[in-house]
Amino acid sequence: MYFPEGFSAYNPRILTKIPFPMRVRLLPAHAHLLASLPYRLIHLLGGLVGWWSYASCDGACKAVRFSIYSAYPELKRWERERMVQQTLRENARTLLEMPRLWRQGKGRISERIIGHKGLEILHRAQIYGKGVILALPYVGNWEVVTGYLSTLNARLLIGETFPIEGLTGLAILGRGATGATLVPRDGQEEETYLQALRAGALVCLFPDRMPLAGEEALSVPLFRGPVMTSTRLPRLARASGSVVIYAFAERVQGGKGYRIQWILGPQEIYDANPMAAVSAANSGVRLCVKRRPEQYLWGSERLSPGHSA
Repeated sequence: MYFPEGFSAYNPRILTKIPFPMRVRLLPAHAHLLASLPYRLIHLLGGLVGWWSYASCDGACKAVRFSIYSAYPELKRWERERMVQQTLRENARTLLEMPRLWRQGKGRISERIIGHKGLEILHRAQIYGKGVILALPYVGNWEVVTGYLSTLNARLLIGETFPIEGLTGLAILGRGATGATLVPRDGQEEETYLQALRAGALVCLFPDRMPLAGEEALSVPLFRGPVMTSTRLPRLARASGSVVIYAFAERVQGGKGYRIQWILGPQEIYDANPMAAVSAANSGVRLCVKRRPEQYLWGSERLSPGHSA
């Protein structure tokens, strides 16, 4: 396991127990207040939270720093530190935006979208008629993408998993309010997704999520080193023949809104070799992160040293 300079006393077991990017157990209690704040104020507050996280070098800062230093060894130290600061601010904004987005529902979420890049890829995939798998990495605000998808004239399926512990309950309520079909973690998710795809539905999967206990996963490269990665996305793609599209909603500077980018998934995702297919799934994540690295959830559980392989 690689550790950046200055991390000789770093304890990965402690890191994995620290919520990201702040003590989110307090957020559900204040969700109503956050949902009533204007976006500009939410973004200002997020910037302050990110600044405090960096200044105090808390657990969130250490998690983000570890991942960024590992992923970008070629950058100068000051460049990586600047990215750590930017990431902490952007991640805090993402977190604090959630209650308002979930309260607004699908119609109002769409009002925050100021543009698309590559939207024709989604349109062509829908015309293809074999269902569409939307791979949503933790870049920008992924709930904006699901909100937009719920406005389309198609059945939409979304899982109940959420990357920030303590907010899963709010996420389920918010996603349900959009009219999407929520798929519980009952061991039958894959069959549910497969049937829906064969009927032409849209299925949202989160390639950055940590594989569940007992779930089939492989250790494959993501950035500098290998991480545990679920094989579900390529298995569904190969079994259904559906088009795989990566999408993320980047936050536009100044809190003006979001721009959604749509990227066709790598052809190798359909490879019969599991290692090649799962590696291709991670390459799709890297492509999205490369476009807006400071808005990626670098402190996610999957990237922590306690779970990297």
